[in-house]
Amino acid sequence: MNKNKKLVLFSHLAIPTHITGAELYLLACLEQLSSSFQCTLISPGNSLLVRLCHKIGVETIIFPFPMLWRMWKPTKNLKKQQKKLAKDPSVYKIAQLLDELKADTVITNSCINIIPALAAAMNRLPVSWIIHETIEKNTYSNEAINFIINHSTHLIGASKTVLQPFYHKGIEPILIYPFSKHMKVGIDENVKNCLFRQLHDIPQNALVIGLAAAQLTKEKGLDDFLYLAERISQKNVLFLLVGHLPEHEFVKQCNVHHLPFINEMVSFYCGIDLLIVPSLVNEGFPLTALEASFYGKPVIAYRSGGLIEQMESLDNKDFLVTQGDRAALLKKVCVLIDSSALRTEIGAKLCEKSRQLYGRERFHTQLNSWSELL
Repeated sequence: MNKNKKLVLFSHLAIPTHITGAELYLLACLEQLSSSFQCTLISPGNSLLVRLCHKIGVETIIFPFPMLWRMWKPTKNLKKQQKKLAKDPSVYKIAQLLDELKADTVITNSCINIIPALAAAMNRLPVSWIIHETIEKNTYSNEAINFIINHSTHLIGASKTVLQPFYHKGIEPILIYPFSKHMKVGIDENVKNCLFRQLHDIPQNALVIGLAAAQLTKEKGLDDFLYLAERISQKNVLFLLVGHLPEHEFVKQCNVHHLPFINEMVSFYCGIDLLIVPSLVNEGFPLTALEASFYGKPVIAYRSGGLIEQMESLDNKDFLVTQGDRAALLKKVCVLIDSSALRTEIGAKLCEKSRQLYGRERFHTQLNSWSELL
């Protein structure tokens, strides 16, 4: 590794108010890579990620450029859209910028982020492409998969699930499981719990069931979560939503609280009693579920993509539910509501397993296997 080597990393979102799991992953990579390389982050707009990069001393540049969202859910027009985007003026402009920055390697984050790879190809620069999404399997999937392979020197995936379509395709994928700044050790979780509840007027004796997502949408299981709230009537049970919630999506209920995005998510995990991840999309390897496990909170989830991989690795498959089966989800939740001893037992197991399998040390080891190739 060479401190004089210049890595230019590209984020895919420009959200000023909150940060996604894919962005937290990129931030964790930057924190480690910046100790061995010169790193610059290029973002399509001002974002919370940009501000967090400033705090760790990473140079940032705001440079608008488009995404190709159909890479995630391919359609018959995908190849046509790829060719159209290859002619977008931003490709040439970013190629010029890479030349000015004297970039040695380009790192692009998310399967939809194809412009940086196209610009790198113009400059004949190596590309590391980080994949977080489970690309939808259909007739046109290979249009997305082959494009990524053909424009990648190294392919990094956040789980075995997201990498599955890329195996045996002429490129050796690199598995680096997520880690985030929210996964801290040595904090007083009981104090965090009390402070969080005091701050947000949540009774200390309430049993709090949480759902957190950058965007609280139907696809993320909002309606399924509200279904639970409608059918669980115990007075001490409170349902807590954290994330951006479009006003028209929300029907106020007395046992449902909503908070906008919380920068210090550690307090949220300490403040809840269990987490529900009722995602209706095939996830990559959701950080919310992993972070809750890290803090010893029971997790109940739909069998959605990388959630299966994560939950099974943590010996928590008994709390996986068929995607969309609200009745089965309700039964699992009621089992945990009725037994504090079971919640404690499951939480302790998840805490131990998640810290063993997905702690900072493993992330550093896996990331080093990639950084040695840069």
